[in-house]
Amino acid sequence: MRMMRLRNVMGTATYQYHTEQTIKTMRAIAQGKTPFQIAEPEN
Repeated sequence: MRMMRLRNVMGTATYQYHTEQTIKTMRAIAQGKTPFQIAEPEN
């Protein structure tokens, strides 16, 4: 049970880190601080 709890905590921390990095990147894109851009696809 202890190992299962440890794996759950480690997995949660990993997802939290990825989510945080995604949010930081999206904010930087919105502020024009990166070479990336958000645009609608051409139809």
